Amino acid sequence: MIDDPIKRNLAIKPAVLVPMHKAEPSPEERISIVQCQKILRAHDIYLVCPKGMNVEIYQTLIPQLKLLEVDPKWMGSVAAYNRLMISPLLFQKMSNYSHILIHEPDALVLKDDLHYWCNQDFDYIGAPWFQSNSEGEISLKATGNYGLSLINVRAANQVFSNNRRWYSFSMIIRDFLRGLRRNKSYLSRAIRGIGPEGKLLKAHTLFTDHCDIFWSYLVPKLESSFNIAPPNEAIFFSWESHPEKCFEICNGRIPFGLHAWSKYNLNYLKPILIEAGVNLEIKINAPENPP
Repeated sequence: MIDDPIKRNLAIKPAVLVPMHKAEPSPEERISIVQCQKILRAHDIYLVCPKGMNVEIYQTLIPQLKLLEVDPKWMGSVAAYNRLMISPLLFQKMSNYSHILIHEPDALVLKDDLHYWCNQDFDYIGAPWFQSNSEGEISLKATGNYGLSLINVRAANQVFSNNRRWYSFSMIIRDFLRGLRRNKSYLSRAIRGIGPEGKLLKAHTLFTDHCDIFWSYLVPKLESSFNIAPPNEAIFFSWESHPEKCFEICNGRIPFGLHAWSKYNLNYLKPILIEAGVNLEIKINAPENPP
């Protein structure tokens, strides 16, 4: 959160970003994409894809689809994708929008609460993570997963513009010693980190963890004004693992959406999804009449 009257008065205009690196979605991804069109068709929906990729199927499933083409290097691996998602390139391209909803192809939206969540005073929100104790009991730990997440664009761009160092000098010394003792890649990283690549604007060149760690842990640690939704509120935005526990915590209320919905206890989720109007019987081939 940036306590700025310009930000507070900024018109809410979210965009939905569906990152995809392949021309043919899986059956589960097709269900997710059709549901995205059904629930979020009133909003601008972009396919983030490698330049030159065949997008015919996606344009059939989402007739009003917009394209955000990127250099294929950004979508060539999981590591490259994570770098794209912490790069100023993405957020600068979306600067005409107030928020971006990251809707990975294994996400599933259940109701159009997008404007509601954009109006909440959060700069980043995603499905909460859980922790377990020695007796195996699980509880909410932190926010949150990037697979279905909402980011305030102006707040993100301000993070990149403030020139703050993310790669501290103590980290540089640590990696320098590691490089001398074991792995020369640490030595190269330490040397590069002394310069601009050690600052947030260039973090995508050296940061090696997942992008959700960057947005939910690293950025708030450096920028106290960047407001992360607490997990007890984020759980009403999105679920990922432990859907039965999520359902219990939410007192039977379904969230805005899910991430990795087919991965975690799908048998438990199926009746919830069907009641929410999700079509789980979509054929593999593109429908003759788009939804």
